[in-house]
Amino acid sequence: MKKKNAFVKRRTNALRFADFGAMLVFSGDFEKMGEDFLYFTGKHIDSSILLLRKKCPPILFSSKLNARLAGKTGIRTVIYEKKKPFLLIVKFLKGVKQIGVDFSFISHAQYRRLKLGLKRKKFLDCGKKMLLQRMVKEKGEIRQIARAQEMARKIITGIKLSKNMTEQDVARIILQKTLKAGCTPAFPPIVASSSSSSNPHYPPQNKKLKGIVMIDYGVKFGDYCSDMTRCFFLGKCEKERALYAKLQEISREIYSAIPKLKYVRQLDALYLSLFKKHSLPAPIHLLGHGVGLELHEYPSIRSRARERICPGMVFTIEPGAYLKRYGARYENLIYFDGRKVKVL
Repeated sequence: MKKKNAFVKRRTNALRFADFGAMLVFSGDFEKMGEDFLYFTGKHIDSSILLLRKKCPPILFSSKLNARLAGKTGIRTVIYEKKKPFLLIVKFLKGVKQIGVDFSFISHAQYRRLKLGLKRKKFLDCGKKMLLQRMVKEKGEIRQIARAQEMARKIITGIKLSKNMTEQDVARIILQKTLKAGCTPAFPPIVASSSSSSNPHYPPQNKKLKGIVMIDYGVKFGDYCSDMTRCFFLGKCEKERALYAKLQEISREIYSAIPKLKYVRQLDALYLSLFKKHSLPAPIHLLGHGVGLELHEYPSIRSRARERICPGMVFTIEPGAYLKRYGARYENLIYFDGRKVKVL
């Protein structure tokens, strides 16, 4: 019951303070499923459209193929035929002049069909509004993200690395362990050894492990993503270990500062100042990003970010330094409850 109420609340909040009287949320297809649709319904249903209206119950338009699954959402369902859902949708939009649509999700061809099917309606981009709504996580979402992160941690730290292994061997083991744990990869594993670790996003090669080994990986559990980076060492690796220790210290300093800050952009300024303090070269990537149904969500920790740091945010803190012969990154997912930071 509580889970159903959560979806009702999300749908109600989507149109609160909106400039439009209705919103169309597309589910996508098997190649590209819509996270907003999943966020509002809790289901993966391809080729469907959710209609949200102010002060009216939602309506789900779906094909005959998905009628049974659509019925399990608890939302009034209207079945359409011959790929002409807009002929039905328009009947429920009397008096509505402006409609919100996430322009970043639909294709140009879909937008043209939308304009033809719903004539004399004005469409407004609600993509950013949706990202802002999903940015603040509910307790149930935080539990799922924390569970996904714990699974990723066990997978990464449970591998016994040796110099006889290649980067691709490690990536293969990671994927095998993921499937065994009943999860799916949130993204392909990054396994970078020795000089390859100086590349932030490096595809594993058929190359033997040596020196520092940087592993960046995350899984999906219950539709929610995780993201984590750890470095391991084969041999002394004194310089590499010292760099990694600095990044861990920078992370701890950032965690302790978060409750005192008001805006996301202040984290970026702190990131730059801490790199100077620890005599590291200027960072070449952002400090972090939100994580949820998608791997990269709001907030994006950058100098131009306008968002306030608020309770319910879940985001990565991932300082990385990349030198000529080696590099390192230390990444955790953190949750801010309004008073303190918790590392998930």
